[in-house]
Amino acid sequence: MKNLALLLFFVATSVVAQKKEKIDREQFYNYSPNLEFRIYRVSKARTTSRGNVTYVAKKRKRYASIMFQFKNKSSETQIINFENISLVNKNGTLNKIDFIVKAMKLTSRTNRLEQKIKGNKKRIFAIEFEVPIDKNDKISTLKVNDEIIELAYN
Repeated sequence: MKNLALLLFFVATSVVAQKKEKIDREQFYNYSPNLEFRIYRVSKARTTSRGNVTYVAKKRKRYASIMFQFKNKSSETQIINFENISLVNKNGTLNKIDFIVKAMKLTSRTNRLEQKIKGNKKRIFAIEFEVPIDKNDKISTLKVNDEIIELAYN
């Protein structure tokens, strides 16, 4: 019985020690006067795929990805230019977006970093950044249309 209690103590301690901060999904940020967004998920992965090719980050590096939900507050179609969104790394360098997936909708755009969102609609986009970052770096700062945005965590 004593061993069982000791085992449960170590399991509970390790679970609490591994608890990570989660992104605040209720926090909205402005992209433009008619568009706002919130962050659904922030993640890092050792590998990423582009078509039939899988890329593996170097040791202690990870590919960063973010899932956005954009909301059009106007009745007219708005354009989101993902070239205007960058991840700001801890040393202040900008990491551009490399890959965008529009959730629940196939699209064929000539400019892959530009997406449309119809009036009064919401749309989810999953993006990945070009350059792998240090695996211990927290994804906390974005540059959106020349404005620095600090992401809110719980």
